[in-house]
Amino acid sequence: MRNMRYIYALCSGLMLGAAFPPLPTWFGAFIGFIPIILAILTPTNDKYHNRLLYICFFVMHGISNWWVSSWQTESDPFLFVSGFALWLGHPFFFMLPFVGMRFLRKRFGDAVGLIALPFLWTAFEWLHSLGDLSYPWLSLGYTQAYNTVWVQIAEIAGVWGVGFVLVSINVLLASLLKEIIEKNASINEKIPFSICCYVVAEAAKALDYAHNFRDEEKNEALNIVHRDVNHHNILLSYKGNVKIVDFGVAKVAASTNTTRAGVLKGKIAYMSPEQALGKTVDQRSDIFSLGVVLWELLTGKTLFIEEDDMTTLEVVRACQIKAPS
Repeated sequence: MRNMRYIYALCSGLMLGAAFPPLPTWFGAFIGFIPIILAILTPTNDKYHNRLLYICFFVMHGISNWWVSSWQTESDPFLFVSGFALWLGHPFFFMLPFVGMRFLRKRFGDAVGLIALPFLWTAFEWLHSLGDLSYPWLSLGYTQAYNTVWVQIAEIAGVWGVGFVLVSINVLLASLLKEIIEKNASINEKIPFSICCYVVAEAAKALDYAHNFRDEEKNEALNIVHRDVNHHNILLSYKGNVKIVDFGVAKVAASTNTTRAGVLKGKIAYMSPEQALGKTVDQRSDIFSLGVVLWELLTGKTLFIEEDDMTTLEVVRACQIKAPS
């Protein structure tokens, strides 16, 4: 899930950056903030949120610098160099409205923080346009320069007013999407016990077939180990057939392409302790991984999950299994 939030930040940066001219994708400004808002509404530490925000605005600034001619071939060399330096430091400034939103969220709740974000963003853009070090060209309202309808609105409310409305639309859509996600998560329908057992039993049969598969010409057991058994690699057809797929990291005893000691293959949260320690594994490692799948099917929870991959890896190595209730 943490890696998915990095993708959210990247998507926001791409949409916001591409919304600026000369690209005809001005509509990205109406939805560009939604992924990053959803990402930072998740409960985690501030440093992690700051990394997400920096990635978002780093990407946005890199793309939108075309709008201010910093990357064009006709640009002055000094402008190009200063634009590159600004690209590295400027994202920190764009983080300020979200830092303010985070402060208000912690004190008064999500609703107050979200309502305040358009005001904080507009105030930041206005202040950022003042003084000798101003950089007003990246104001969000300029994304609508090719949108004639919004250009007319800018005549009334100014570029800051357009930016305020754009951020407000993003906040509204993000709030609605967050509510939908939370309602779907609250349903929490558990899979019937009989179906859980059936799926895992059929998957065990498939693993048994792979584990005992023999080379017909040499009449030798291949001792195949899947090494990546998890719920993503167990498929259930409409007819109820269970199949195990993705043998891409499988190990065959007779293979000449042997994995080096200490090299990990597979998803960390479903590894056996021996696999997580980088030891040589056999078929029993697959059985352990299938047991993790069964535990998660029965409880509806993730067995091994921590703040980051390294912590999760340590928990798997120690085989620290929490009680499901």
